[in-house]
Amino acid sequence: MPQVNPELFHAQVYDVTRLIPHGRVTSYGHIARLLGHPSHSRLVGAALKFLQDPTVPWHRVISSSGAISDRGDGGEAAARQAQRLQHEGVTIIHGRGEGVTIDFGHANPNAKFRVNLREYGWFPDEVHLEGYEEEGEDAARLERIPDGDDESDLSEPSDEE
Repeated sequence: MPQVNPELFHAQVYDVTRLIPHGRVTSYGHIARLLGHPSHSRLVGAALKFLQDPTVPWHRVISSSGAISDRGDGGEAAARQAQRLQHEGVTIIHGRGEGVTIDFGHANPNAKFRVNLREYGWFPDEVHLEGYEEEGEDAARLERIPDGDDESDLSEPSDEE
């Protein structure tokens, strides 16, 4: 398994997340597969947890079971994510505590909010990320190409950095 450069991986996660169409969702695992690291779905979640860029539609990424993951905050973040998805026209299936029978054979039986992946899922076989260069067939080794306008990418780091 190739090593993951966290800074590059986070940037790629954000770029793929920006490609998810309005009113659609994908999974953490699918983004990891698109980036050539199929076993790194938790790293995708970590990248989105540390997101500082409001242009990245983080709310369009959910678990592969269709569940909107609780984040240990009493469900506030999951409720906010469900609200954002509803605002985009995604139907939210309410679970736990709202009279819905829970399927305990399901991967996440306690999820309060779910999305029907057959109806709203976005699962392309591959994506092309602008600003990265592929080395051979392995998309896992995408390299960020610095913009030609920004010479600071090409200079030596200063003592202040």
